[in-house]
Amino acid sequence: MRTLTAFIVGLLLGLIPGVGPAQAHGAAAWIAANPETQFCCGVRDCRSMPDGAVTHLNQGGYLINGQHFPEIGGMREGDAFSHVFASKDSHYWACFSTWIETEPGGYAGRVADVETEWQGLQVRCLFVPAIGF
Repeated sequence: MRTLTAFIVGLLLGLIPGVGPAQAHGAAAWIAANPETQFCCGVRDCRSMPDGAVTHLNQGGYLINGQHFPEIGGMREGDAFSHVFASKDSHYWACFSTWIETEPGGYAGRVADVETEWQGLQVRCLFVPAIGF
């Protein structure tokens, strides 16, 4: 009986937000752990980008999935805060809105796998190498 009670308590603690084990973010855990950037990252929304996925533009800013982002700390028109931050390493990282859009304003209810379906997804936040990479 004690084993069953301990199991149920453990299960319930895992369901209460902020209690129990942290959600897995894998290699992107540093994004979720930072209070300034945790809004960018769901459980599986962020990943390191492959070479060539992000272009640093000569006139400044970055291009990914056809979306333009300003330099670190800059804001796009209409944004209330920046969505561009320094990366923890020499790689570009991006966090995506992972709901699949079926039509303008309509969503399929399926979440994209950012490891394989990142191209074409809306970028929520971009993390860029801070030292001229």
